[in-house]
Amino acid sequence: MGTSTRIDREQAPCGRTVDGRRHLDEDQHGYSFDHVTYDCGCERFRRQYHDGGVQVRVVDHHGKVRVHEQSSTHEA
Repeated sequence: MGTSTRIDREQAPCGRTVDGRRHLDEDQHGYSFDHVTYDCGCERFRRQYHDGGVQVRVVDHHGKVRVHEQSSTHEA
């Protein structure tokens, strides 16, 4: 089961310092999901999968994707 917490005065992807909400969910087998939604509308996602792969996505409040990275232990 995940947890949601309030965050205070953190720098959002757009550069503003705003409040927001963090949702963290993880299991006992290596999967985790961290999603931050800022009050300005920006979002930051980070997923770590059971195989060790990681996906990071950062979107500003205008909908522009600032970061989209994905790695996998299966990549050559």
